[in-house]
Amino acid sequence: MSHEAFCVIIMVRKDSFWVSPLAWAFVALLIGISIGYTFYQTDVVAYLPHPSSVTQTVTTSAAPSERTVNLVVIPDWGGATYDAFVIPTNANGTIPKPGTNSTRPGPNDNNVSVPVNQPITFVITNLDTALNLNYTSNATIPFTIYNDTASGQVPVRYSTGQSVKLPVSHTFVVTGTNVNIPIPPDTIVTFTVTFTTPGEYMYYCSAPCGLGMGLVGYMEGYINVA
Repeated sequence: MSHEAFCVIIMVRKDSFWVSPLAWAFVALLIGISIGYTFYQTDVVAYLPHPSSVTQTVTTSAAPSERTVNLVVIPDWGGATYDAFVIPTNANGTIPKPGTNSTRPGPNDNNVSVPVNQPITFVITNLDTALNLNYTSNATIPFTIYNDTASGQVPVRYSTGQSVKLPVSHTFVVTGTNVNIPIPPDTIVTFTVTFTTPGEYMYYCSAPCGLGMGLVGYMEGYINVA
């Protein structure tokens, strides 16, 4: 800009400083360009798809999913010898009305639903310390028993076909499958099953454990596969 043009925009008087409207318009134009470029660099670019985020979405949707079923074995849940498989969220609720030798206890919903053709990991926490059966058999599927020790929980793993001889308080058997899992006292037992056929499968305890045996909602329940 020439000296003459600059003088047209800014004039200095003896006791004041005056800027013409044209100068203010020029300054406003520069500010607008600066703000617009900054917005483009930050906000607009942030909304554009990045390769990393697209790859993560595809990987997540393609990855196989695994479900977990948690059950707790609670002794005397429905009264004396009415042991039960209990869903953990129900264990924090109202205890069923106790049963007697001649009357059944109140209802307990321990049915679970799982998807077909997906690996389902069962985690059974046994709070019962009773010894009800000397279990002797070969492992029908792999499973792991976690025992509490002074050094923490120690896992003992069994593979299919391995000989199993254990004192147990309960078992976990699923009809229509080869699932037959021993549950020793005061342990956590885990195993994984994939149901390939939709339907309703009954699970139950085959150890002689009291009046809860054969009673739906107690040592018997259903697995709905869909």
